[in-house]
Amino acid sequence: GSQSASQYGSSSKEERTAYQKQRKAKIESDLRNLKDKKKEERVPLEESVSHVRNELSGEIEAVKDLDRRWIGELSFLEYLPGDNDSPEAEEVLRYLNRDLRELLLAPYHVFWSYVLLDKAFGFFLDSFLRYFAEPVLPLPDLRQDPESLDADGLRGQLFERVFLVVCRITQMEESTYLFMTSQFYTQELTKSHLVDLPKLIDIARLYGCHNSQKVTSTLKFLFYQMPRLKRDFKSALTVVAEELDRAGDAAFDESGTTDMQGVLGAVVDIVFTLATFINLAPNCTVYAVRDNRQVINLLVYTHDAVAPRLEYLLSSPAFAEKLAKLRKSAASLVHAVLERCYLGPLLLGRDKRNFVPNDAAREVAELISGMPQVVSSFASLKGHAEPLATGSLLMELERTHAIANSLRKAAATAPSQKAAIDAALAVVPAVEEAPAPSVPSATTVVTETDRSAESEWKTKRKPLVNMVKEIVGPDYGEGFIDKCLQHYNDSVEHVVAHIFDGSLHASLSELDHKLAKPDFTRTVRVAAPAVVPFQVREAPAVADVAKVHYGKKSTKAPLDLVPDDIKGFAKSYASTLADDLLYNDEWDDSFDAQAPLRVAGDTTTDEVSNLSISGTYEIDEEEGEGDDSSEGSTSSLSNGSKGGKPGKGGSKNSSSTRAYAQKR
Repeated sequence: GSQSASQYGSSSKEERTAYQKQRKAKIESDLRNLKDKKKEERVPLEESVSHVRNELSGEIEAVKDLDRRWIGELSFLEYLPGDNDSPEAEEVLRYLNRDLRELLLAPYHVFWSYVLLDKAFGFFLDSFLRYFAEPVLPLPDLRQDPESLDADGLRGQLFERVFLVVCRITQMEESTYLFMTSQFYTQELTKSHLVDLPKLIDIARLYGCHNSQKVTSTLKFLFYQMPRLKRDFKSALTVVAEELDRAGDAAFDESGTTDMQGVLGAVVDIVFTLATFINLAPNCTVYAVRDNRQVINLLVYTHDAVAPRLEYLLSSPAFAEKLAKLRKSAASLVHAVLERCYLGPLLLGRDKRNFVPNDAAREVAELISGMPQVVSSFASLKGHAEPLATGSLLMELERTHAIANSLRKAAATAPSQKAAIDAALAVVPAVEEAPAPSVPSATTVVTETDRSAESEWKTKRKPLVNMVKEIVGPDYGEGFIDKCLQHYNDSVEHVVAHIFDGSLHASLSELDHKLAKPDFTRTVRVAAPAVVPFQVREAPAVADVAKVHYGKKSTKAPLDLVPDDIKGFAKSYASTLADDLLYNDEWDDSFDAQAPLRVAGDTTTDEVSNLSISGTYEIDEEEGEGDDSSEGSTSSLSNGSKGGKPGKGGSKNSSSTRAYAQKR
């Protein structure tokens, strides 16, 4: 009886196992069928659901694609100003990099659940764009393990990943069945305050010099999808005008209590930020500046009056760079208005809505003709002394952009406005061409260190070399290990295995195992200064030797009136002095004790490669407001394999990280 019972129990256990496997296979098959059906139905994100297996009941359950249940263990701490240079921030930077990497690899619905429903992510993005300083170049490779990077490398990776997240946020549609409607997209971004004008200005400031093309397409798409951004920008220009006006008053304050350095920093920040944003943003922003004539007049006044005043008060060379940046930014802004609103359409003959060539020619002529009177008008209105630099903005525009030539070409497009254009040409100052630099007559070869190659080796090659060296020991030099890594396609495992087995390739075995790190010195050919040959000049013929004067010439005491003994003494002293100057050429040892003169050379930075984000938006933008119903073009962004199941929340930060977070 006991034997039959055990056989019965064993049989029942096998049947239960087989039943569970069969049931699990059926559930997985049903989930695949439901997923395929979802692809065919093409339901937008706000209406779609995903089916998952309930871990408690084991049954299939439908979960909305936008739901807090998809928010799992990713935790986003706010980025604070101290994180730019604090060594204690390394652990926080590592966690942020890992969380952002998981977010970028997350499926479409999981990504948007975090972006729209997780308030912690919104706080992190806002604080990062507000407080992050410039990254240390060159930027590290995103494939590098965060554990092998220092604080600067971690900040560089975080800088890149935030940009990738911003680019993915601008993708309404990632495939034929992963998409959301344009109306829902605009509504949710507005409601969550995830996209607003200050964030876009910070994005242009941080990433404009690294990937201007992608930043431009991102701004163009968001301005097209969210018309309220145009209204917000027009309101922001009013604030800009007030701040520039206040800075001008402070610059001419005679009380002596104004912090002129603070005034310079504020006005440079305002003008440079606005210029950077205008050069990357769509044309609607330039039209807004064109329509706000007060802003243009204040830019002219800032360039021609405020900048010279601050240069006079802050005469130290330390402020020269900021003053040059202020002038360049103001000129760039005014030129953007002239070129993109008037001269460009006139010269290209572009048939744009609400664009009349005659009206445009008249307006640009009036704008340029009135620039010389701007400074005098502000000076009389505010009681300031009119500076001497009036008209320097027109001089800068003519020197850098040749606006006089563009005006002459525009006159052919609008013949009826020739008189107005001629009046504008009359106020544009002529710029004299600088003489061409002399061509060196010879070159010389010098040896220098290739800083870019050395920096690239330290950031990309040295971490791998250190990994191998920690395993094989100090008997192998960095240069030898680097050669081995290059031969075995940077595979640490293969290099370690071949070194221990003694099976290195013949070309590697012949190398010195103590080979040090690569030598980054290089020889370059530079121009040598041209040698001017010594020219022997013949003395001019003197008609009457008696008329030659010694010493200071004086009409009151001609040579004929000087006594003979005085003339003889003068000739003898001059001859003795000439002999001393000609032959007394020994070096004075007293100069050796002086400190050597140091000449500061210009530092150069490596060119930053563009962040590789696939897909751009090509939207034909009009000057009008646009509507919310149009959808952007499709841009591909690969989905990762991680994610897909609802999480239970929580944080994976260690106790030390939480303590640091509380301290922050």
